[in-house]
Amino acid sequence: MLVILEICLLTFSAWTLVYHISLLGRFPSRPVFIFFIALLVPLFYLYLRHRRNQSRGPQFPGRDGFRFGTGVAALALAGEILALVLSHPDIDDLDFFHRAMVRVGKPNEPFTLRDTIYNLPDLPPISLPHYLSSYEMLVSFAGALTGLGPLQAYHNLAALIVGGLVPLVYVCLYRELGVGRSLSLLAAAAAIAFLLLDGNTHRSFGNYGLIRCWQGKVVLVVLLTPLTLLSALRFLRTPTGWNYLAVTMCAISAAGLSSSGIFMIPILIFGISLAYVAAGHGSSRSLAHSGILNIASIYPVILAGIFLVGIIPLPKDTLIWEKISIWPRDWWSNLQLVIGGKEALIRDILILFLLPIACLPRPKGRLIVALSLIFIIIFANPLLGPHWVSAIKPGGYWRLAFLFPIPLCAGLVVCCLQRTRGAKRTKAFRCLAATVVILAGVWADRSTVFTTRTRFKSPFSYRFYPRELTLVREAAGEGR
Repeated sequence: MLVILEICLLTFSAWTLVYHISLLGRFPSRPVFIFFIALLVPLFYLYLRHRRNQSRGPQFPGRDGFRFGTGVAALALAGEILALVLSHPDIDDLDFFHRAMVRVGKPNEPFTLRDTIYNLPDLPPISLPHYLSSYEMLVSFAGALTGLGPLQAYHNLAALIVGGLVPLVYVCLYRELGVGRSLSLLAAAAAIAFLLLDGNTHRSFGNYGLIRCWQGKVVLVVLLTPLTLLSALRFLRTPTGWNYLAVTMCAISAAGLSSSGIFMIPILIFGISLAYVAAGHGSSRSLAHSGILNIASIYPVILAGIFLVGIIPLPKDTLIWEKISIWPRDWWSNLQLVIGGKEALIRDILILFLLPIACLPRPKGRLIVALSLIFIIIFANPLLGPHWVSAIKPGGYWRLAFLFPIPLCAGLVVCCLQRTRGAKRTKAFRCLAATVVILAGVWADRSTVFTTRTRFKSPFSYRFYPRELTLVREAAGEGR
């Protein structure tokens, strides 16, 4: 399970590094894959050596292990099916994938900073940092090399892979937090159910989940954010070189998935390091490990510095995008794009603070609660919120709300119903916590992802509406 996640992380982070070097060096597209393989081979060799050292001696899963593996496979299959048949397309499909479609037909030319649907004279790009997104390029070229075609690979193959990985990362997270095997499967299923029910706003966790998991920015939220939390917790528990490298690869991959990853993942890693100390790990060794953890986010920090010093120049005139911006400039109104109204806020507070305390072992529960409190202190308050809005712009601030581990904590509701031999007071508290959260969810959820613009599709059909599909096919030279 963890091996699959690590292989995907290793592959994508290596591609992102090579793509960024090629973009800055203005190399042609074709040799990029030679550089990619040249980097990937030694990395895989080191990884295989690491796995060999981790699994010395014969290991037999036994009946319980086989049942657990079967349950994980069933969850992954369910995630893949949901990702394939549910669709919620929007204009970002055109914004981000248009450039990748055009590049496939020009392998001997360098990656360009243009080739978007906004290639109009004197009109600045919508966001220059998003050109660092390597995800669409990888998917598009993989579609061309495999014969699927760029659009089929983007809309269906990518969704199939991500949809299968999301349940895996949640199962691994629950196991890392001390939840038993059977309950971790149920908790992961509950987290997936939350991602299907949370549809109050267009940018809610549910509408940024499995129904749009082919988009790079959604992969950042639904997959890489919990994977970064998992990798960081594993390093803090067992501070080995490989576990540290996994956190570093998460930070590299974040910049390749979305421009938002340049600031989201460093803030997440910083919050985890503080929460680890706040949860009671105050020894000098723990303090050193929590400090070292922050160095793992150096790559997106360097990228931010590249933009600041002008190695990749920013648009000279962005006033036109500020005028047409739909993002609220008030910090609380901006966060409500994700959170929704007061009812959803109360539901989320109960999920974030009540369930971890009731269901997780005390050190782990304190850590998750501390993480949410630290995010509130860092950016979700009236004192610092306006400064964040000014620094990362109204179009980026609301994405910080996705750092709150709401889907993870929502899955814990099933853990409240487990049978334990603890005190009756503990059992009563767990039942009360589950009841309160469920009732709050029923009260707050005005709509699900199925009652918005989400539609069902056949597994291999495109997700675009006819007009957008015609535009993209013309751009790709299909002419039909």
